[in-house]
Amino acid sequence: SLDETQDPKGNCIAHVIVGLLSQDGPGKRFLLTSEIIDKVNHGTMVDVFNHAMSLLWPHGVKRENVLLLITDGAAYMIKAAGEIKILYSRVCHVTCLAHCLHRVAEAVRTCFTDVDKYIANLKKIFLKSPSRVRIFKEIAPTVPLPPKPVLTRWGTWLDAACYYAQYYNDVIKVLNALTGEDS
Repeated sequence: SLDETQDPKGNCIAHVIVGLLSQDGPGKRFLLTSEIIDKVNHGTMVDVFNHAMSLLWPHGVKRENVLLLITDGAAYMIKAAGEIKILYSRVCHVTCLAHCLHRVAEAVRTCFTDVDKYIANLKKIFLKSPSRVRIFKEIAPTVPLPPKPVLTRWGTWLDAACYYAQYYNDVIKVLNALTGEDS
């Protein structure tokens, strides 16, 4: 598996996870390498993958033993997988199902622009406002605080939509109780 993310300092980090495939199913998996990369593109991802394989086989990479590559569906990863398939002729590239489901969730979000605006505005109203949170807790003490969806965190927008569907009337009561300055 080849993927990248950001660390808390904003550095781009690429990861390679490897494991054995057997007839009985997947074997034990482990993190082979995590590397800070200067930029995220197909070339750097191919370089990270090749370096990881040289760590796995320091006396000569066994390209014929690399059978499966899992990545997300980002364009640069698809392009990187294409280049990797040239070097590792037996590899089969598969995009991660979780990424596919995230794309479906994003498609749902784009279909409901009014709901998206509602969720974004309520996030702004309660984010970094202890006084509004206090008012919320006073008016709706049994209702959990509104979620703070982050679009890059899978499913958080759908969770927020479900929350607001379930607690819509309670949230409206809180909003109506806020003064002009509060809202």
